Amino acid sequence: MNNNKIIQEFANLITSIQSYKDEIEQMQTNNTKLNEDILALETEKKEGYKSFNTETHILVSIEELDEIKDDLQEAKDNANYAYDEAQSAESSANEAISYADSSGDYASSGIDKLNEIIDEEE
Repeated sequence: MNNNKIIQEFANLITSIQSYKDEIEQMQTNNTKLNEDILALETEKKEGYKSFNTETHILVSIEELDEIKDDLQEAKDNANYAYDEAQSAESSANEAISYADSSGDYASSGIDKLNEIIDEEE
């Protein structure tokens, strides 16, 4: 084999080795990046995914939701109490109307009797 051919094959071998070295370095870089991304995802998962779209979602604690639920239950209970009181007031008002009608009837009857007495005396 002549020297030029040996030198050419040696140069090709060096180029191939350099190419493999570059590929291995790129794989190491990619692997490092993937590991960093996996660690970041695991950390984010542990912390509860604290970032989200604030234009479409809000973060509310379970405690705050429980407080709102309790307030709504209190409002519902108060509304039921007010309804019962209104029914009781309506019943009392109807009873008062009945007594007023009855009193009016007695007053009219009394006036009529007085008018009869006065008319008889005249």
